Amino acid sequence: CIRDSLGRWWGEGFEYVFSWRDGTLQARGAADPAGKPPAIFEPLPDHPDTLRTISGRETGELLRLTRDEDRGTVIRMHWATYRFTRSQETFG
Repeated sequence: CIRDSLGRWWGEGFEYVFSWRDGTLQARGAADPAGKPPAIFEPLPDHPDTLRTISGRETGELLRLTRDEDRGTVIRMHWATYRFTRSQETFG
């Protein structure tokens, strides 16, 4: 379920907002100007927790969702290999 990936995430010290619009998962930097196009993702066939960025920032790169083993909710994401978490974390 993509619903678990919606909302605010932090990656490399920057905040992003993932949303569902026009039938697609989209992401934009929280500080991006209003006119900047979002990144748009498309699911990969036979890989339910892997999507490819088809336009916008990081075009062509993968977004991988990591789920909690017990609840099945998305607890972490990796976009273009960058780690995304629900809270801002320091590098280390």
